Amino acid sequence: MIRWSLSAFFRALSQYELFRSTAFIVLVAAVLLVVNEYVFRTQLNAPPLIPYAFYWMVMALTFAALIIVPWRKFLLDANRLMVEAFVTGLVLGLVIAVYKVIVYQELWTVFNIIAEPIRTALFGLLVAWVILQEQAGRLVRSASP
Repeated sequence: MIRWSLSAFFRALSQYELFRSTAFIVLVAAVLLVVNEYVFRTQLNAPPLIPYAFYWMVMALTFAALIIVPWRKFLLDANRLMVEAFVTGLVLGLVIAVYKVIVYQELWTVFNIIAEPIRTALFGLLVAWVILQEQAGRLVRSASP
C-alpha cells in the first residue's frame, strides 16, 4: 500500500524543472487570482473580507515561493532580488487589473490599472525584504559563537 503525504507530493513535483520555474509559479498565481475574482466576487458575492484575504495570501505565497525556489541564487544579491520581486508584482497586478476592467466594466477599474500593479509590486518588495532580513539574521546567528 502506497501512502502519500503532502510533503512527499511536493518533493516529487520539485524534481521537475517546470514546477520550479518562475514562469510556472507566476502563471499559477495569476490563475488563482483570476479564479478568486470570478468565484468569490462575481459568482458567490462573498463578503469582501474573504476575497481580500485569499488575494493577499496568494500574493504572499507567490512571492515566498519565488524567492525560495527559483530565485534562491539571488539571495546574496539583494538588489537583484528586490527588482525581480517588484517587476513580478507589476506584472501580476496588471493581469488582475485588466481582468477587473473586462469583468466589471466600471470607472473605478480604469484607475485600478495604475493602483493594482503598484500595490502588488510594493507588496512583493515587502515580502522580499522580510525574507532577506530573515536570511541575514540566520547568517549573523550562525556566524556568532
